[in-house]
Amino acid sequence: MARLTPYITTKVEDSVRESLKFIGDLILSIYRDKVPVKTGALRRSLSYRINVNSGAYQLQLGYLAYGAFQDLGVKGTMGSFASARNSPFQFKSKTIGGSLPFAVRREIAEAGLRAKNWTQLDETDLEQINADIQFLFGQTLDELFPVIF
Repeated sequence: MARLTPYITTKVEDSVRESLKFIGDLILSIYRDKVPVKTGALRRSLSYRINVNSGAYQLQLGYLAYGAFQDLGVKGTMGSFASARNSPFQFKSKTIGGSLPFAVRREIAEAGLRAKNWTQLDETDLEQINADIQFLFGQTLDELFPVIF
């Protein structure tokens, strides 16, 4: 009986990794639909990895650093968009760099950047993820991972 333990443990670990990979793919699909696109670089940078630390599994999502500014917004030097008030980011100088006309760059620094909240999963997103998981695994996300989620 003791010989089966490593085999069973490996099968359970493989199943957890496969489930997390499926969930990661679903979340990336939703993010790809929501992410603001100008050049497509941010969308192409979306990725995830599965980490295991002290036996605990974690799905870590990643993207280019500037995606955080677009997601959370940036408070301006003079005021801010209401949707950026809770942002940890704020412009420090009176103007920003770039090729836009000076008046536009100054206005952006003063007013800030509106938050797009593209990484926020709303109820519809969570329902979609749960429905897909239940269809494939026969259980909801909460039933599959009661302790994790």
